[in-house]
Amino acid sequence: MFVLFLMFSLGLVCYILIPGAGAVYVRSRWRSFRQRLIISRYFPLLTNDNARNADSQEKYRFFGTLEAIEDGEIIWLQGQGIRLAVSMAHQEVFFLSGHPQTGGMEPGQTLPHRMVWDDILNLAEGTQFFVFG
Repeated sequence: MFVLFLMFSLGLVCYILIPGAGAVYVRSRWRSFRQRLIISRYFPLLTNDNARNADSQEKYRFFGTLEAIEDGEIIWLQGQGIRLAVSMAHQEVFFLSGHPQTGGMEPGQTLPHRMVWDDILNLAEGTQFFVFG
């Protein structure tokens, strides 16, 4: 009887509790990513005018393309008439694929792929970036 109870408990832990906890964790990370992206819509776009007068506490969003990577952790982005240096040390990067212009899948059919910047070896010049904060 004890062996049966032990096997049932082990099966419960291995097949229900551990996968369930993993699913909750992944879903919460995805929900957090989506929430941060939605909140970023309300940040003003970074332009030459507001970049000169920006306060260190203000948050902006910026769309640009990669120009260069300096010292492995600083990226230089070009967009909307402004050049921007962004420190990527210990930051998470989300790769979005399936953009209609690249002939990929329909938007929303693929999930973003998350990586830590320190694990990225190289990126092509012209890679599109969206940064905010």
